[in-house]
Amino acid sequence: MMRTKKITAENVNNAELRNLYESSFPKEERIPYDELKYLLDVMPIDFVAYYDGDVFVGLTMVLNREDFSWGWYFAVKEELRGRGYGQQILTALKEKYADRKLVIDIESPKQTDCNNLE
Repeated sequence: MMRTKKITAENVNNAELRNLYESSFPKEERIPYDELKYLLDVMPIDFVAYYDGDVFVGLTMVLNREDFSWGWYFAVKEELRGRGYGQQILTALKEKYADRKLVIDIESPKQTDCNNLE
């Protein structure tokens, strides 16, 4: 069973979390990590780290809007992909936001006309 840890302005300075965030999303598509500390204090963001025991597995970041929750970022550590962790995290998100609309923002792997295909 995976456990979660809410990431706040007080504990956002975590090297493993930062590394996954910065290595999983193109620079032009992510909030600068150093700005997250400020944003976590002023915006309704659910930033969550996921663990299998003591092993850090992944992260999600969801912005709670008035009418819906918007899934901004979702990543599983590269070496742990394909083991079902992503499905467990998605299931946890569906349960957590079952009472409201949850929009997950993704890019299609078939989208070949972009400048960051890799």
